Amino acid sequence: PIQDQSSMLFSGTLITRGSGTAVVVRTGPSTQMGRIQSTLSEAQLETEERKTPLGEQLDEFGTTLSYVIGGICLAVWLASIPRFGDSVFDSWIEGAIYYAKVGV
Repeated sequence: PIQDQSSMLFSGTLITRGSGTAVVVRTGPSTQMGRIQSTLSEAQLETEERKTPLGEQLDEFGTTLSYVIGGICLAVWLASIPRFGDSVFDSWIEGAIYYAKVGV
């Protein structure tokens, strides 16, 4: 345990006077800071996996809204099919693309 370690420097230790020699005994995730970071990461993953009831309802609403908007865009495009060949457009394809843009 960290309490039993004596004469140890940890990451972020500031020396104000004197001199000394140090030996690195651990790096990265093996250090005390690395252990803290991995614990925080695990806790964050557990929190992200659980959704609140409001979060679930918002996801469901977003999905439904996407389908409704997509349906409206498709309906506008389908209702415009008779106008694809108007003289304003050079081709039927150009009219289809134009009304697809209008639908969106």
